[in-house]
Amino acid sequence: MSPSAVTAVAAGVLALGLVLLLAASVGDTNHTYNVQAWFAWQPLMLVVLVAELPNMTRTAYRWYAMVRHVLLLLAGGQAIGFIIWLSVAWSHAPAAAAGATLNAAPDNFYAIMIAALAVNAVIALSALGIVVKNDVAWWW
Repeated sequence: MSPSAVTAVAAGVLALGLVLLLAASVGDTNHTYNVQAWFAWQPLMLVVLVAELPNMTRTAYRWYAMVRHVLLLLAGGQAIGFIIWLSVAWSHAPAAAAGATLNAAPDNFYAIMIAALAVNAVIALSALGIVVKNDVAWWW
C-alpha cells in the first residue's frame, strides 16, 4: 500500500482517538489538567501527517518521513506522560462525595481519562510502527 494511503488511515484513526480524549476531558471542570491545551498541537500533527506532496524527491520524502515519525513518537510519549501524571494524581485524590455525578466523581474521571489516554497512546505508537514499516518497505 502506498505510504500516503497508510498515513491517511493512521491519521483518521488518530483523529478518532483525539476526539475520544477530548470528550473524556469534559469531566475536568476546574481545568486542572487542561487536556484541550496540552493536546492542541495534535490536529496540526494530523495535517502534517497527510500533507504529502506528489513527486517528492527521495531525500525530501525521507525528511518528511522523519518528521512524521517524530510527531507520532511525541504523541505517544505525551499520552504516556499524562497517564503517569493522572495515575499519581488519582492516588492522592479524595473520595467522591455521596451524591456526586458520574463526571464529578474523581475515580470515574481519572479512570475515564486514563483509558482515553491509553487508547490515544496505543493508536499513536501503533501508527508509528505501521508508518515506519511501510516507509521502509516503500522507499528504502
